[in-house]
Amino acid sequence: MSEKESSAIFLGAHSRLYSESHYYRAFEPHGVSRKAFRRFLKALHVPVIYIGRQRFIDHLSFSLALRAISRIGQPDFLFPGCIHLASPPAPSNTTDTLDPAYVKRNLRSLLAELISTRVEPDSPATHRAFARAVDEAADRLSSVVVSRLDEATQAELADQVIARYAAQLDTPDPSTPEPRPLYED
Repeated sequence: MSEKESSAIFLGAHSRLYSESHYYRAFEPHGVSRKAFRRFLKALHVPVIYIGRQRFIDHLSFSLALRAISRIGQPDFLFPGCIHLASPPAPSNTTDTLDPAYVKRNLRSLLAELISTRVEPDSPATHRAFARAVDEAADRLSSVVVSRLDEATQAELADQVIARYAAQLDTPDPSTPEPRPLYED
């Protein structure tokens, strides 16, 4: 398979890697070179994963980065090679890189925005599922961050989580029926 062909790797429900060509084909009709697309990935701080002769991009990382640069109130983003970069000065209120700290600070709301584009807005069950999905995604991403912390900090965070949820574990679920004796006298 050549690098130009599109391929994907699915590792469970939440890990999707798509070949660089998969994404590049969407940008190519707009005059974007492969080199400019790769510079765009660097400007977004989205890592490329090299497997064999192909380059792969994590779908969630790329989607989060695109969501972050296109939010209301964000400065205009200057794509590598655009006319404004070629002939300075650039317009005011523009940027050519994504600040990873911005993504970290706004991770929960960015995930919520991404997930909300995939749900039906009228169903109360969908709203609960949406809230649960946001919480689960944030938990998964925070576990990656926690795994990179030193052991003492991890232990402190574990104690905080246990303390926070201990009361919930000790409180019976109100929807659970009361136990009845098997035989009544």
